[in-house]
Amino acid sequence: MDCLHLTEYLKIVQSSENEETDSLSGIYHHLKENKIEDTFPNVENALRIFLSMTVTNCSGATLFSKLKRIKNELRSTMLQERLASLSLMSIECDVLKDIDFEEVINDFACLKSRRVPL
Repeated sequence: MDCLHLTEYLKIVQSSENEETDSLSGIYHHLKENKIEDTFPNVENALRIFLSMTVTNCSGATLFSKLKRIKNELRSTMLQERLASLSLMSIECDVLKDIDFEEVINDFACLKSRRVPL
């Protein structure tokens, strides 16, 4: 029953305002911003559960698929520490792409050149 009332309410909102209620996250944000989640408590609970589960499932699936690929390619020569490092690099490839390796090398070289020979 809540869904039918919410559907009619959203039709009215879309026709009268420029609200983005086409997506589930848009509907959830609309419920929260207008403080009407108490009017549709079951819908709000279902949306909250659905929106949090999709992120959880996707990240877990990505982790396991990347780990499987790394293990298949390098299974015989891999220690646990190397596997963890390669997995982290593969999963966080967006961060890795932003690193300027020339700058890292120069910083490392400056640190090494500061040592005093004994």
